[in-house]
Amino acid sequence: MINEERELDLGRHAAVIGGNNIAMEVARALLRNGVEQVTVIYPRARIEMPAHQRNIREAEKEGVQFLLMASPIGLCGTPEGNHRLKLDLVRMKLGKPDKLGKRPVEPIADSTNTLTIDTVVSSLGQRAVAGTMAGGEIEAQLKIKSNGMFDASPRTSETSVKGVFAGGDAAAGSKSVIQAVVSARRAVVNIHAYIMDQPKEAADSRFNFTRGRSFDDVALKNFDGINVKLREKMPERPPEVTVQDFDEVKLGFTEKMAKREAERCLSCGCTAFERCDLKRLDIEYDIKLNKTGMGTVPTYPLNTDHRAITVDANKCILCGRCERACEYDALEVRAETITEDGLPQGLTITFKENCVSCGKCVDSCSTGALNKNNRIVPIQSEEVRDVRTTCPYCGTGCQIILKVKGHTVMEVTADPAVGPNFGDLCVKGRFGHQFIQHPDRLKTPLLRRQKGMPLEPVKWDEALDFIAQSFSAISGEKGSDALAGLSSARCTSEENYAFQKFFRVGIGTNNVDHCARY
Repeated sequence: MINEERELDLGRHAAVIGGNNIAMEVARALLRNGVEQVTVIYPRARIEMPAHQRNIREAEKEGVQFLLMASPIGLCGTPEGNHRLKLDLVRMKLGKPDKLGKRPVEPIADSTNTLTIDTVVSSLGQRAVAGTMAGGEIEAQLKIKSNGMFDASPRTSETSVKGVFAGGDAAAGSKSVIQAVVSARRAVVNIHAYIMDQPKEAADSRFNFTRGRSFDDVALKNFDGINVKLREKMPERPPEVTVQDFDEVKLGFTEKMAKREAERCLSCGCTAFERCDLKRLDIEYDIKLNKTGMGTVPTYPLNTDHRAITVDANKCILCGRCERACEYDALEVRAETITEDGLPQGLTITFKENCVSCGKCVDSCSTGALNKNNRIVPIQSEEVRDVRTTCPYCGTGCQIILKVKGHTVMEVTADPAVGPNFGDLCVKGRFGHQFIQHPDRLKTPLLRRQKGMPLEPVKWDEALDFIAQSFSAISGEKGSDALAGLSSARCTSEENYAFQKFFRVGIGTNNVDHCARY
């Protein structure tokens, strides 16, 4: 009704029955429609309200009142002229815990009271079906859960009637938009298979691992060595102003605030990408690491002493692949003891002085215990693509594989079966790709049209014409030896050959050198 901008006679006092996010929105909307006093009634404590606590706080700041541990038992008209309705309430208390540990609410005897109001809005949750499903024979066969939602398979979205599917909030109740979209995608795949009479695709096997269901469950040892940075407080309009209209309450972050908030990220996700065999083997053998307790509390601190590699010994399984991959015997992995279950204890991963930071040990690590310092995990949900190319850092021509997600190069690896490097890379080849994302990287030619004027981006043809005209003018005025050419170590042998030939034959000078000599 509010979205339709209909004029409503809501009176001066209103009650909202319920404690979910919709109840908070209704209460705040009533204030904006001229209701002087809005009371939210809920049978449990504030901390047990299903609404987000921030929504409850914002409603309270705007003047919404809360009557907790109370439940309505009757509603009737009132002969009093000041209000239109009488809402009878009873005080509630918590009963004994059930099998799941949840304490039900129970009415307190002889504790009724009355609230005089003008408008009542019920917000006690949503149901797909109220009572029984209306319709014919097929509708009558649909099973409805006790909460009024369709009984559908969480994997296929199929209901109790073959060929009838249900998903999203209609099956699972109120969830996030993301969960609803996932449910719809799953339903579409199975509906297509049903209509086309095709076998259903096997369900995706997922690698699930957590250090706790909520922040309170996460051991504080996970944050050792991390300085506390408080969350940025988003600017907002004062409550006495916000209740006068339906404009945005939150004003948004400034650029500096947004950057500071982003810098709070701990980058706690796995950055081994598809290199980690732990994920594949966990799925293949149905190990379920969450039930083993592995990694809930870290045993070893994260080691960032190496200039290019981060070491997380908590993930090491002492397989020895990193040691065997190192051609320089620059890495040593040792354990003090091995438990009866085959788990190493007292692990030490040590890099010797002769380490050249080639990074081959990282690509050989089977669990992500060794990781590259400079790595980026973009948000895009696209699959990681392998792009084969040639390393640009020198003229050797090493073949590399770019791990690309979206338009972001996440890391660089090499194929042991492809020459001339056969999996080997120097520190620049494996770790030096970050310049691609550097904000100062030149992506187009820049030209200064007049002395003292700023550089302007131009097309390649215009830039090459300018170079040719400048070379011709200098050569004609001062001779060919007034020009010199410096080549780059990132060029191939063929490119350097063409470069020196251009200067010697085309320009007519032997002033050719290599910038890496200095």
